[in-house]
Amino acid sequence: MNLKQLTKKVKAESTKLKRQVEGAPAQLKKQLAPQVKRLEAAPAKLKKQLGAEVKRLEAAPAKLYKQLDGEVKRLELKVEKLPGQVKKQLGKQLEELVGAVGIVRTAELKSVRAELAKLNKRLDALTRPAVAA
Repeated sequence: MNLKQLTKKVKAESTKLKRQVEGAPAQLKKQLAPQVKRLEAAPAKLKKQLGAEVKRLEAAPAKLYKQLDGEVKRLELKVEKLPGQVKKQLGKQLEELVGAVGIVRTAELKSVRAELAKLNKRLDALTRPAVAA
């Protein structure tokens, strides 16, 4: 039942009670008067409640946007930290590899460093779109 139908129903009841009150004795009028006033005020009260609910619902998207924006910023910070962490891990693995092999020739070391630089560039290329999104 929507507000218009409810308003019509309340007004009809109010009108019905007014007619009954006009024909009733004075004592009965005193008893019915507060209820008539309450029924007459009901549409305004319902309209006020509906307005408050509409305002609350209109504010909901803004609250949700604020929450989502905070979550996006938190994830962006995590993504920005990833390249540095991966570089550190690759450096540690390179050190472990060199330590495990023992003596490494300069040419081999240059080759490994070049491969590491390529991997870092690929990593940066992969993480940049994620940061921009």
